[in-house]
Amino acid sequence: TLPPVEDPGNVEISEVVARVARDSVVQVSTTSTRCGSSSLGSGVVVSPGRVATNAHVVSGAGRITVGSANDRSTRGARLVYLDPANDIAILHVPGLESPAPPWVADAPRGTDAVVAGYPGGGPLTLGEARIRGQIVVADDQGSGSREVHVFRGLVRPGNSGGALLDLDGSVLGLVFANAQD
Repeated sequence: TLPPVEDPGNVEISEVVARVARDSVVQVSTTSTRCGSSSLGSGVVVSPGRVATNAHVVSGAGRITVGSANDRSTRGARLVYLDPANDIAILHVPGLESPAPPWVADAPRGTDAVVAGYPGGGPLTLGEARIRGQIVVADDQGSGSREVHVFRGLVRPGNSGGALLDLDGSVLGLVFANAQD
């Protein structure tokens, strides 16, 4: 287990981070024609017309749409890559020209961060976070492992697939789960 860190309530979210989130974090909505279910999540632009999200957000979807806070548009999307073991999916979103923020590979313990996403299907929300450290976890299939950032901060349903941003607006990773401990 990782030692606790100070409450992130004093993390200052700059206009730079807010702009990156508005420009590059999108809402992902899905519906399944087979069972009539729907799912809401978030995603991050990784290149023009491409969005990364969690596989669990789009698995089984018959229809996928992506909404952007930046231009208040909604576009149809097509799943082009799905990795359930690592909970990653890539969507092709024709006409989406939002910029892709840079990614950084590591954040030391105590790094201030921001959770950017669309919890509950609502508007874009930015929440304070603080990195506790990195751990290695087994993938969902039990055949491998991945390194994840563990942080203190609020993650709600709908944040899945959204960005964990550092205070420079770089992506530290995709938000995919929460735990009370």
